[in-house]
Amino acid sequence: MVDREESRAEREYAARLRVALDEASAAVFAELAISDIDVDAVDRYRETKVAERERVRRAAASGKPLTRSEGQKRVPLSNESINKTLVLLANILDSAVERGGLDINPAR
Repeated sequence: MVDREESRAEREYAARLRVALDEASAAVFAELAISDIDVDAVDRYRETKVAERERVRRAAASGKPLTRSEGQKRVPLSNESINKTLVLLANILDSAVERGGLDINPAR
């Protein structure tokens, strides 16, 4: 039973991480060609994640928490969770380097 619960929790976490990456990456990277992603773009992504966390915190503190489209309350991301999205982003950009889309990985 514990294995099933851990597996379910891991799947749910992975899904939340993908959503977290998608929202901020769309805001920062949508207009950029892969070859135009640089350290400044990665920094903007991180800053966007931190600003988003603060927005979620302020909304909850005001008594009007933000919700997802499914109606679930949004939870502010911890530093650890933001760092994990940066690791995921770095892994994605590693693939772009391997495929020739980038000369170097700006997230490393």
